[in-house]
Amino acid sequence: MVNVLQNKGFSILELMIAVFIFSIAMLGLLSSVSHITVSNIENMLRNEAVKVSEQCISMVKDGQPLPASVTRTVGSISKDYTITQLDNTIGNLRQVRITISWNHKGKAYQHTVTTLVE
Repeated sequence: MVNVLQNKGFSILELMIAVFIFSIAMLGLLSSVSHITVSNIENMLRNEAVKVSEQCISMVKDGQPLPASVTRTVGSISKDYTITQLDNTIGNLRQVRITISWNHKGKAYQHTVTTLVE
């Protein structure tokens, strides 16, 4: 009599190894999604700082005083942007440097623009 074993399906060990490999792959995917989300939020905050600086340049050219800070909502995040103005005279022109500063998750960011005004 010949003992014939027919192996059908997976053993419990093979199944555990497959679940482990799948879990490692999902953790890597979750990590990259988290990193992409943080980068997108930082870019949205930076884009808002650029908009604030453009508005400040328009205000300077119109002779209006700049506020010390503005609060903007980006997505669902409310951020305070601090505005700093530095003037320099070059002949009959005035060089204006505007720095927009903000903090996000304990890290300081800034965006600086410079223009000449008559």
